[in-house]
Amino acid sequence: MKRQLATGEDSSDYSRRDRRRLSKVRRQADDPVKVFVRASVSATACRRFVEPFRLRANALPYIVRGKPERAVLLITGSSMIIVISTSLNLHSRSRVLAETARNELQTLGAEAELLDISKLQLPFCNAGSCYAHPDVQHCASRIKDAEAILLATPIYNYDVNAAAKNLIELTGRSWQGKVVGFIASAGGQGSYMSLVGLGNSLMLDFRSVIIPRFVFATEKAVIDNQVVDPEIAGRIRQLAQQAVWMGRALSSPPADVN
Repeated sequence: MKRQLATGEDSSDYSRRDRRRLSKVRRQADDPVKVFVRASVSATACRRFVEPFRLRANALPYIVRGKPERAVLLITGSSMIIVISTSLNLHSRSRVLAETARNELQTLGAEAELLDISKLQLPFCNAGSCYAHPDVQHCASRIKDAEAILLATPIYNYDVNAAAKNLIELTGRSWQGKVVGFIASAGGQGSYMSLVGLGNSLMLDFRSVIIPRFVFATEKAVIDNQVVDPEIAGRIRQLAQQAVWMGRALSSPPADVN
């Protein structure tokens, strides 16, 4: 869908007709709406225009070939970030951390969903019939649709838990090119490097973009299903902010960029 758009540097310069058009854009639209803007319009002006409609614009308009005075701005629905809790423990601390991250994301205005795999019946990955399981297809679909993913996991034996690795094996290519952040809960500080192996495998296998900040909490940080450590709470907030920023920045590349 193509639209001609007025291009003032202040949102008040846009016409009422332009506003009515954007107000009708469906959130989570399958296809971005394309609008023409002046090539000189700034990214700040683009974002200022679309944000009141809970929409997103790609970071910068890209130039239309053969028409250097014009550019195209891609406008899509609001961001969706999925937080995955991989613990199977009914009294999981990492699940509390995941819920806290989900709440922080919603505070930032992102559409955030908590996917708790303890409530699913995921099979073991056997590289065959497992992929047809309804819960596997559900997880793969949610991961594929997300702009960014925060994976919350307990640390067992100096590594993420087996359920987290099984989930990734089951959902495979759904992680392709995704922005991924980590939240870990462990018994002590000695295993703080445990997330490196999983991050490396996601980068190598699926070209995932790993957020260069993670949350690592010990048992003292969560008491009675509440995050009581202000430093950990701050780290969760920072991770949520980075997930929103990186997810938006990488979600809508120009059409000629693969």
